[in-house]
Amino acid sequence: MGNSCKKSREVTSESNQKGKKKGAVHTVTTIGKENTPHGTENEWSVVGSINRDQISASRNAGKPPQRVKGTTGFSTQGSIPGSIPAAVSDKATLGEASEEQSYEQPDAHKDLLCAATKQDENLGMEFRHKKIVEQLQKELKDLRNQEDAFRYQIEEYRKEINRLNSEQNQKRNGQTQKLEQNQDEIVRLRKENETLQLRLSRIAADHLMDNNPDIADLSDQNRATNLDEQFGEIYCNEWTVAFDSLTERFKKTDRESIALLLKILKTINHICKSRARDQLRTLQTKVAKFIGTDALPHNVAVTLKALKDTKKKCYTFTLTAIQEEINSNLNNEIGLAVLEDHSVMKYVLSVTKVCWLMNISDPPLVIYAKCKPGALLDRNFFKEYLSAGDVVDFLVWPALRVCKDGSIVRKGIAEPKDTNQDGQ
Repeated sequence: MGNSCKKSREVTSESNQKGKKKGAVHTVTTIGKENTPHGTENEWSVVGSINRDQISASRNAGKPPQRVKGTTGFSTQGSIPGSIPAAVSDKATLGEASEEQSYEQPDAHKDLLCAATKQDENLGMEFRHKKIVEQLQKELKDLRNQEDAFRYQIEEYRKEINRLNSEQNQKRNGQTQKLEQNQDEIVRLRKENETLQLRLSRIAADHLMDNNPDIADLSDQNRATNLDEQFGEIYCNEWTVAFDSLTERFKKTDRESIALLLKILKTINHICKSRARDQLRTLQTKVAKFIGTDALPHNVAVTLKALKDTKKKCYTFTLTAIQEEINSNLNNEIGLAVLEDHSVMKYVLSVTKVCWLMNISDPPLVIYAKCKPGALLDRNFFKEYLSAGDVVDFLVWPALRVCKDGSIVRKGIAEPKDTNQDGQ
């Protein structure tokens, strides 16, 4: 655009309109071009006005003409309408120009035109720069708005992420708590299962041992095998001492002493058997009445098994009452003098304890004393006392069976008749 002075053109128009000066010279300077949205080029021009009289006077005086203060406007060659300022259009238009004249201007005039052109170019540059600044400011504002929108969107995303993290943490904590609860529940169920299995095993064992002499509870210190040993120890210890006391102190024969001690044993066993049977029947009757049935269900029978075992473990609580009843009966049968003998009383106490435990066992142990005088000696149940023989003379000590018709756990003792003496 430095050579825009060369591109200047003068347009002279004389207007007949009212209020306009004649002889004015208008200069239109092209200062730039701009592409339109439609692909055409708009030419930006600066229009200035110089008074023709001033130019003539300047030529005569040899001075450059003075530029008259005019209105600077813009015109576009192209498709943009209304680009010529109103001030210029009021003075002269290209359509209204009656004639177009060209003047040969001297160098001074050309310098003046170049100065005016440069000033107009500067004004155009300033306007274009202003437009560019406005456009950049608008773009900057748009970018800032986009930045604010992005920041807001990022903040929303951050809030959403925090919310999702919080929900995930809550779910994780809930799952962890639920897992711990499930583990505790598993531990509880395992313990409960073990307890139920133990109870089931006990119930099954009680069912098998209920009135079953073939299965013994090894945890029971007073089981059948132990009672068998205690029964045999009485004969070896307390019976022998009481026998000696009766023969020496009370001057009884051997056969009388044996018969008396056997009578004491049978009396004690009969009382213990009766009381144990009566107590069990009373318990069964009350339980059946309590549950409202005539016959006890199977599960109640198993419960009774546990009660019978408990009664056996706590036999000392009922032994005292049984002992008083036994002493009262023996006092009437054998006399107070014999009963108060220390050896006899010790024998009575030992027999009472063993007979009571045997009768409250499940099933009860049975004393087997079917050994009549004159009968053949059954060596499956009895063995000889002093003599040898096949015919029973008298019974010394009964046998012990595991139940009424059960096997023999301890053989009894019987005295057979002396066949040699009978023959002599």
